[in-house]
Amino acid sequence: MFFRFFRRIKIAPGLTINLSKGGASLSAGVRGARITLGKRGVRKTLGLPGTGLSWTNQSSWSKGTKGGDRFPIALADASKFELSNALNDSSYVLVNPSTNRKYTTRQLEKEKERRINEREKSELVEEIADFNQTYQELLNHWKLLPRIPTLKEFQAYRKRVEFNAWPSPKDPNYAQAKRELLAELALKKYQSFPYNMLPVSVSKRKARESLVQHWPEQANRIQEAYEKRIAEYNARMKGKKNHHEAKENERLRSLSKILSDDPQATTDLAIDVFQNIDWPFETEASLGTNDGAHLYINLDLPEQEDLIETIIPSLGRNLSIQEKAKPKRQQNEEYFQLVVGQAVFLSANEFAWNPTLQNVTVAGFTQRTRKNTKDPIDQHVYEITFSQDQIRSFNPSNRSLPSLLAKCGARIDINHNGAMKTIDRPSWIGS
Repeated sequence: MFFRFFRRIKIAPGLTINLSKGGASLSAGVRGARITLGKRGVRKTLGLPGTGLSWTNQSSWSKGTKGGDRFPIALADASKFELSNALNDSSYVLVNPSTNRKYTTRQLEKEKERRINEREKSELVEEIADFNQTYQELLNHWKLLPRIPTLKEFQAYRKRVEFNAWPSPKDPNYAQAKRELLAELALKKYQSFPYNMLPVSVSKRKARESLVQHWPEQANRIQEAYEKRIAEYNARMKGKKNHHEAKENERLRSLSKILSDDPQATTDLAIDVFQNIDWPFETEASLGTNDGAHLYINLDLPEQEDLIETIIPSLGRNLSIQEKAKPKRQQNEEYFQLVVGQAVFLSANEFAWNPTLQNVTVAGFTQRTRKNTKDPIDQHVYEITFSQDQIRSFNPSNRSLPSLLAKCGARIDINHNGAMKTIDRPSWIGS
């Protein structure tokens, strides 16, 4: 004969503790509808008293079915989190929604590898794109030519520019400040005993009574802070006005010298313009003029091997960057565009700031070795004279450099491979 131990303890209406050999459980509900929580899970029972008809549902505490949680999803649409869970947690199962079959570990690993390859490929493509963009920006930096004002526009610059002061500090808003103080007093009063036990209207009434005492002091603080701001503003505007007047006097003096074709003023301005250009590489030059109308520039060009890329990067089949050798002719053509464009860019900036300049002659030289010698020496590769009208009408977006050079007084010699040959030193350059 088998005996079964079972005891029910009522702890509240509709709530009992059940004790048995298998452990304790908790039941809640009324006759015909109960729910029992035990170590095996949750059992729900519904029945019609007196009929013997009932319905019972048993669910375990663990999630999902015996085989684990099953998530129907296309493998390519699974998130990184879902893919990682499916690989590392046996109870987390991804299934093919079209076949309702579980993806194998091999399929999951293959998808993971595919995503890693796609990410690496994307990073390499982005790296190559950044490389090409940076290089093209270097080659084409000179194409952002400044606008060149006319002499009439420069004459208008001789008018003194008056100083415009900044807006003064706004007057205090006493009405708003008074409302804010009242709200602050009311909140402080309401947060204290016994007002936190009373209606808010009581705290507001008391705050209005104490406002008479606190407001004069607050108004004085606001006024003092405003007067301090006004004093600081006046002192700052006085300093800025004095600085503006000094700069304006210097500008008008310099402009008067430039408009009078003073050679020294023209040279000083040309040097200042050159030094303030944001060159993408180290650049040096000697500048000077004899008459204030024709500027001569002896420009030290960057070395071709320092700036011109000799390879063309591309994406290889094995997810690596392949470096293909760039044809020598292409290298020479890119160097030509860079250093001749540099002369155009420099001339345009000089014309933009000096209205009396009519012509700019640029001689470009680089370091080269002679035959039977090892030490490099300065050798010129071009001498170009630009007029102000030629540079003003030149638009790099729809005209090529050769078309501009065809209209300029240019000495430049290109060999069969696109390289610039050495030319004789210009006569205006000292030994």
